[in-house]
Amino acid sequence: MLLELGTTPNRIACLNSGIFLTTVESPVLEVLAEFERRGAEIVSCQTCLDYFDRAGKLLVGRATNMRETTAAILEFNKTIRI
Repeated sequence: MLLELGTTPNRIACLNSGIFLTTVESPVLEVLAEFERRGAEIVSCQTCLDYFDRAGKLLVGRATNMRETTAAILEFNKTIRI
Protein backbone atom coordinates (compact mmCIF):
# COMPACT_ATOMS: atom_id res chain seq x y z
CA MET A 1 0.00 0.00 0.00
CA LEU A 2 2.89 2.39 0.72
CA LEU A 3 4.07 2.04 -2.89
CA GLU A 4 0.61 2.81 -4.23
CA LEU A 5 0.40 5.91 -2.04
CA GLY A 6 3.83 7.05 -3.21
CA THR A 7 5.26 6.89 0.30
CA THR A 8 8.82 5.66 0.71
CA PRO A 9 10.28 4.92 4.14
CA ASN A 10 13.83 6.12 4.78
CA ARG A 11 15.01 2.72 5.92
CA ILE A 12 13.65 -0.81 6.20
CA ALA A 13 15.56 -2.94 8.70
CA CYS A 14 15.00 -6.69 8.64
CA LEU A 15 15.88 -8.55 11.81
CA ASN A 16 15.50 -12.11 13.04
CA SER A 17 13.35 -14.15 10.62
CA GLY A 18 12.55 -10.89 8.80
CA ILE A 19 15.78 -11.44 6.84
CA PHE A 20 13.91 -14.07 4.82
CA LEU A 21 12.14 -11.12 3.14
CA THR A 22 15.42 -9.89 1.59
CA THR A 23 16.82 -13.24 0.51
CA VAL A 24 16.12 -15.81 -2.21
CA GLU A 25 12.56 -17.10 -2.51
CA SER A 26 11.09 -14.05 -0.76
CA PRO A 27 7.54 -13.26 -1.91
CA VAL A 28 8.23 -9.52 -1.57
CA LEU A 29 11.58 -9.08 -3.34
CA GLU A 30 10.09 -6.97 -6.12
CA VAL A 31 8.35 -4.67 -3.63
CA LEU A 32 11.53 -4.20 -1.58
CA ALA A 33 13.57 -3.62 -4.74
CA GLU A 34 11.10 -0.90 -5.77
CA PHE A 35 11.41 0.76 -2.37
CA GLU A 36 15.19 0.67 -2.84
CA ARG A 37 14.88 2.23 -6.31
CA ARG A 38 12.82 5.01 -4.74
CA GLY A 39 15.53 5.74 -2.20
CA ALA A 40 14.77 3.56 0.80
CA GLU A 41 17.74 1.92 2.45
CA ILE A 42 17.14 -1.81 2.97
CA VAL A 43 19.29 -3.48 5.61
CA SER A 44 19.37 -7.01 7.01
CA CYS A 45 21.01 -8.10 10.24
CA GLN A 46 24.29 -9.92 9.44
CA THR A 47 24.09 -12.04 12.59
CA CYS A 48 20.58 -13.13 11.62
CA LEU A 49 21.69 -13.91 8.05
CA ASP A 50 24.50 -16.06 9.46
CA TYR A 51 22.24 -17.78 12.01
CA PHE A 52 19.69 -18.78 9.38
CA ASP A 53 22.47 -19.69 6.86
CA ARG A 54 21.24 -17.00 4.42
CA ALA A 55 24.34 -14.77 4.22
CA GLY A 56 25.08 -15.78 0.63
CA LYS A 57 21.44 -15.46 -0.38
CA LEU A 58 20.87 -11.75 0.22
CA LEU A 59 19.27 -10.27 -2.92
CA VAL A 60 18.07 -6.81 -1.94
CA GLY A 61 19.71 -4.23 0.29
CA ARG A 62 22.81 -4.87 2.31
CA ALA A 63 23.89 -6.62 5.48
CA THR A 64 24.36 -4.54 8.62
CA ASN A 65 25.28 -4.99 12.26
CA MET A 66 23.25 -4.46 15.42
CA ARG A 67 25.11 -1.25 16.30
CA GLU A 68 23.97 0.40 13.06
CA THR A 69 20.45 -0.99 13.36
CA THR A 70 20.04 0.24 16.93
CA ALA A 71 21.39 3.67 15.99
CA ALA A 72 18.91 3.86 13.11
CA ILE A 73 15.96 2.96 15.33
CA LEU A 74 16.95 5.65 17.82
CA GLU A 75 17.65 8.21 15.07
CA PHE A 76 14.20 8.29 13.52
CA ASN A 77 11.20 10.01 15.07
CA LYS A 78 8.88 7.27 13.85
CA THR A 79 9.67 3.58 13.89
CA ILE A 80 7.18 0.96 12.75
CA ARG A 81 7.80 -2.46 14.27
CA ILE A 82 6.15 -5.55 12.87
